[in-house]
Amino acid sequence: MSAAQLRFIEATAGSEPRGALIDLCEGALDGVIVRGALPQEAMAAAAARAESRTDGPTLSFSKESPVNIYGALLHEADASQAGYLDAVAPARELLRSVFAPVDVDAELMALLGRLAGSRKVRNAQSATGRPYGTGTLRCIEVGGFLPVHVENLELSRPGYAGIRDEIASTLLSMYLMVQPADEGGELAIHPVRVDASKRYEMSGGGLAGESARELQALLETTSPDSPPLRAGDVIVFNAGQWFHEVGRVGGHRRRWTYGGFLALSARDGAFMVWS
Repeated sequence: MSAAQLRFIEATAGSEPRGALIDLCEGALDGVIVRGALPQEAMAAAAARAESRTDGPTLSFSKESPVNIYGALLHEADASQAGYLDAVAPARELLRSVFAPVDVDAELMALLGRLAGSRKVRNAQSATGRPYGTGTLRCIEVGGFLPVHVENLELSRPGYAGIRDEIASTLLSMYLMVQPADEGGELAIHPVRVDASKRYEMSGGGLAGESARELQALLETTSPDSPPLRAGDVIVFNAGQWFHEVGRVGGHRRRWTYGGFLALSARDGAFMVWS
């Protein structure tokens, strides 16, 4: 692990920097924020629909940090990916009902296409050609948070067995802010990079033992970037190399986001997206 200075750029919807995704993969850039990618009014309506749903989330994480996921999440799939792939179509219908009349997947794929420049952007596919999801709707309840993590270390999870060998770059994270918390809940990206040549002690998806102690010592000597995100903003950043977290949500309002992951494909050089 090593510390460095992060490089972010901002743009408004319609003036996104072409080729920025390649810059992210090559290390010339660490993050892009697109302001006003979707209307705030549409996001308020989507958050209200999400809040009023009576069906439960697809996944819920620990009571210590209440986080709910709606949609198909590859991180939690088994090596067969059968359950994940079967959940993709129902998840798309659920998300259409939340964001209607906005086609959130189409909007985000178009935005990523502009950021990709000459590269194509497509959904990842299984070996049999079944499409992966584009994103999941994520709710962090009041009192919840996401601990420090980095996405490139998630590639050892069983669900990545069907896509691992096709990934030809660092993992990028992209998400749309649907409803920020009214207190806390900020994304914090630490200027501490994962070391690809090192074996890390892992437990439950996070660092453990000496690896955790070394990371904590580094974090105490650095200050994270916490880009403020408003409803309708989109961020794409190098979540595969930079350790990051979401602070504890306070106040009275849940934090809602919609997002997924992307990386270059070794097969066709396109950016492939998955949930």
